[in-house]
Amino acid sequence: MTIAVVEKQLSRPYEVGDNASATLRYSVTGTASSTLAEAAMVAFSPSKFQGLVRRSAKTDPVFVDTTNEPACIWDGTVIYGLWKRDDTGDSTYEFDTSGGTEHMTQSIETVGSYARTGETAGDHKGAIGWTKHGVEGIDHIVGAYAWAERHYLAEAYITARWRKRVANLTGCINNTTFRSFPAGEVMFVGAQGSYRQGNEDWEISFRFRQSRSRRNLEVGDITGIDKKGWEYLWVQYDDDGDDIKIPIAAYVEQVQYYGDFSVLGI
Repeated sequence: MTIAVVEKQLSRPYEVGDNASATLRYSVTGTASSTLAEAAMVAFSPSKFQGLVRRSAKTDPVFVDTTNEPACIWDGTVIYGLWKRDDTGDSTYEFDTSGGTEHMTQSIETVGSYARTGETAGDHKGAIGWTKHGVEGIDHIVGAYAWAERHYLAEAYITARWRKRVANLTGCINNTTFRSFPAGEVMFVGAQGSYRQGNEDWEISFRFRQSRSRRNLEVGDITGIDKKGWEYLWVQYDDDGDDIKIPIAAYVEQVQYYGDFSVLGI
């Protein structure tokens, strides 16, 4: 897999003054991963431009196909601004709603079915991509919310014990309400930090992803399914007697550990 980053023709709008800023725009191809696309763009873009420093970067999907990564296209934006040294206790926030991919074996609704003249299309109860070997499903883009918080924490707070607890929390799901999201919806993706000599504090970036909980889901004739954000729903299929695969059971699995986000101290 080769990821290519090309700066767009209508790039580099620039503003001078007290709020000087510049924007570099890119096209990223060759990957279905938003994380890899953004990382490649950041590595390609300059850390400084016209005396300004890189402040943020994001990618938005134009075309994403997990089965054909060379054809995938992302729009990328890198924003530059004046350098500012934040004080201990300050915080900054970035967010991203560009979404992610999810594998679906069940549709929301079957809106049409068609068969040859004289025949009737089978009722698969919403199963997608039925074959005699099973249900293939599809990968599709779903809405997702991700954000990062950069905090400047006092040196005394960032102990070896704190760093170990944060490392152990990575990949965990909130066990109580966090940033207004109910338990089960927020995953702590991880933290990166560096010590700021002179300020005698730490600059630490915390990253999170949110997945919405669902209630009263329906899968074929199965109803009343509740699923918290990061729980995994899968469907068991069987023949209905006419060699048609239909959903006969649905299972909701916990696949991530829960954790106490208060240990982050933010």
